[in-house]
Amino acid sequence: MKPSAALTFLTLPLLPLSAQLRITEVMPNSAHSNNDANGDWFEITNTGNSAVNVGGLTFDDEDNTPGASGSLPSFSLEAGTSLIVLREDSETAFRTLWNIPATVRIITEAELDNFPGLGGSGDTVNLFSSGGNSIDSFSYGTATEGRSFARFNNGDAVPGGLSTTGLFGAYESDDPGEDIGSPGSTADLPEPLAPIFSAPFFTSAIVGEALADLDFRVRADDPNPDDTVTLAITAAPAWLSLTDHGDGTGSLTGTPPDGEIDSMTFTVEASDNTGRNSSQEYTLNVLPSSSPIILNEYNAVKDGLFLGGGDANDIGAARDTTLGRVAGNGGPWIEFFVTGSTSATGDFVDLRDWTILIESDEETRRLKLSSHSALARVVSGTILTFTADRLTAGTFFNQPSDLTDTGYTWSNIWMYDPILIDQNASEHPNDNPALGSNNTRVTLLDSLDAIVYGPSGESIGLRDTDANSIGDELLTVGDTEVYKLEAEPTAGTTPLAITYDDGNSSSFGAPNVWSGNTMIQQLSPYRSSSTPPNFSNDFPRQTVRGSYSAEITFSSPGGEATTVESLPLPDFLDFSVSGSTISLVNNRPLTPADIGKYEVSLISENNQTTNNNGYLVFELEVLHPAPPIILNEYNAVSATNFLNGGTASTDSDGAPASSDSHFGRIAGNGGNWFELAVVGSGIAGTTDLTGWTIAVGKSENGEFTAATVIELNDAATWSSVANGTLLTFIDEDTAGGGLDTELNRVNDLAGSGYAWSNVFLGSTDLISVTGLTALDIDSNGTQFVIKDAAGVTIFGPAGEGIAPISGVSSSEIFELEGDPSPMIASIDDASDDIAGYDDGSSSSTFGSPNLFTPFGSVAERAQDFTAFIPGTFADYLADLGLAGASETDDSDEDGFNNLDEYLLG
Repeated sequence: MKPSAALTFLTLPLLPLSAQLRITEVMPNSAHSNNDANGDWFEITNTGNSAVNVGGLTFDDEDNTPGASGSLPSFSLEAGTSLIVLREDSETAFRTLWNIPATVRIITEAELDNFPGLGGSGDTVNLFSSGGNSIDSFSYGTATEGRSFARFNNGDAVPGGLSTTGLFGAYESDDPGEDIGSPGSTADLPEPLAPIFSAPFFTSAIVGEALADLDFRVRADDPNPDDTVTLAITAAPAWLSLTDHGDGTGSLTGTPPDGEIDSMTFTVEASDNTGRNSSQEYTLNVLPSSSPIILNEYNAVKDGLFLGGGDANDIGAARDTTLGRVAGNGGPWIEFFVTGSTSATGDFVDLRDWTILIESDEETRRLKLSSHSALARVVSGTILTFTADRLTAGTFFNQPSDLTDTGYTWSNIWMYDPILIDQNASEHPNDNPALGSNNTRVTLLDSLDAIVYGPSGESIGLRDTDANSIGDELLTVGDTEVYKLEAEPTAGTTPLAITYDDGNSSSFGAPNVWSGNTMIQQLSPYRSSSTPPNFSNDFPRQTVRGSYSAEITFSSPGGEATTVESLPLPDFLDFSVSGSTISLVNNRPLTPADIGKYEVSLISENNQTTNNNGYLVFELEVLHPAPPIILNEYNAVSATNFLNGGTASTDSDGAPASSDSHFGRIAGNGGNWFELAVVGSGIAGTTDLTGWTIAVGKSENGEFTAATVIELNDAATWSSVANGTLLTFIDEDTAGGGLDTELNRVNDLAGSGYAWSNVFLGSTDLISVTGLTALDIDSNGTQFVIKDAAGVTIFGPAGEGIAPISGVSSSEIFELEGDPSPMIASIDDASDDIAGYDDGSSSSTFGSPNLFTPFGSVAERAQDFTAFIPGTFADYLADLGLAGASETDDSDEDGFNNLDEYLLG
């Protein structure tokens, strides 16, 4: 028979509770952003040798009233174990975030009649027996947000009274990790120990300002009762000293002189009256008292999260003033404000060869600016941003440019810009972006590597909690917030200014806002009678089909007459100006020999004495003018999805079930596969693919990174591949749900101009595979690059993010919606009135011509391969009376050769 609760209570020892039960930990001021885990809590530990039933016990705060809480539920607390009393109705989130084992009992607020509040400014927790007698009490002073008060099992406070990560079982709760404690576990008083130092172990000061004005304290606690601690500083500069207050704390004194701007270390020795001693290294950042450029804002919103938390469509949720409400709030970006030089000119800053050092607890990012002339005169009043994601903002100068009216102009530089940032001297983190909520710190160094500004940011900035105008608590930033200056920027705004803060209002590339967007930076002191010229930013940066043409407008916002010139251009480009429009046009047909990337830099001048220059700097990429092989299709359907979604029998839209022409309707749509079309010169013939490579990878920070590289290494197979052939590559054979290698599986070149060969990635006699041996093809930015045996890029990057930019979902395929030909470019988007690439949800044609609906049509059709039927081009020429004419002849002198006209009609 199961015993009743009352019977269970009677079978356990009843006395002496006071000798056995102790309150060993109290959290009166949680910092957790998870509302299900930030309630007050305290811990009861059975320090005796036998189990105790806690049923009937009550507790109260400093009012000291037995029964105030209502009785704790019956529970047998075993000797040497602890339980937690939590002011939340559900224990799930709390237990998960603290990784508390199921064996630890958590009594929630829902199990009590009442939970007397625990005051964050100081209080007492009193524990009473069922008869109202006092068992234990725990008094504490003003709470430190996010850190619990803790005691050893004998009742002595841990050193410093507060839980410290890594000491006596204390640790940080899981992401977002904002609380430190040890709920559910305790520690015995250790043997006599040397003094223990408490964090933080670094601080910052301003050159020329007395350290005594700081609230920073060195602190070393002695865990041994009645011991006293003496502090002394060693290995410090001559001007730096320490005042020992006699209570285990000390203040730094001295004034950092000019020339001491740097990060320096020193040591503090702590000794007690029993002869035990310890030491701790401290770091002191001495910061400039003024700077021509200061930190204004940076984004700490984590990838996948939203500004201020919540979901994408939350009504009234926080939005960036420029970006709106997007996941990640635009990715890693940082914003500076150019306050101006302290020199006589005072109207610009020369940023050539400067370094931007961005450090966090996990990663370091180093941006080394180049010596390009566009960086030589960055005008005062410039909001200067740097972005890791080119889709958030690419490189541009002075857009908008409005110093005359608003007092600011905005310029952005892409962190991976190959012209304005010296990539060889820069460092980019692999996984963690360095910019985020993990103690991001930013330092600016000039061309001589002297510190101009910083470190600045989280763990440097200080909050003024006691309202004495001196920062005393380190700022922390959550992963749904930004770090920003909530004041007007000046050259004297130091990283220690208490006007820096965290928050969920964000204003990328615009004056900062705060207080629920009711406050905004006023930049009128930077107004000028002249404002820099600017250029339009919407023009092609890649060539297609052997030609390039761009029209770029320029203007001076003040209406001044403006001239434009270029720095040396590639020899195939002509530069001309008509009114306010610049034309860049190729002066000869572009050939495969021109494939590559080229700098294009334009300079505008408005004839004013200051703020008179504007720049346009971009990289022009020349693509293959007529690629003999192109991407035709790839499968982005995930392993658990069906084509066009839904189930095995029905699409997600309720339409008849979509299926692949080869695989039918199966989960994953055949797995990882892609399809190329060999198009040669656009007519019947063969193409030698021996030694060519196909790289499969992803776009990372705007640049292609290969994960798998397939080399075509069997000359007998690849030396004469018929034009019109579809080549499919798949990483599973037939037994694994894919398809075995089979050359010329379909050969209808004579009838329709189309053939099909399939290659399984395990066919080492035909191909060599490096990198990942299983293809990583999905709906998250998969791209392809094809190179010839000499390493020249023939096609790509092609895929998601290139065209279509809108992307592909995990229930779709990526396909060419047009007839295959060498006139197809990787950047052709089918949303335009030309053949190009798009996502497809209902059609998939592994090894067969793609099905698509042409632009402006409602009827679906298959790709036309008839151009590859032997003799077709010759017949075309014969019909025109041009039998035997060359592909490159232009007999009617209309600018298109015979092959162009055959392919394009």
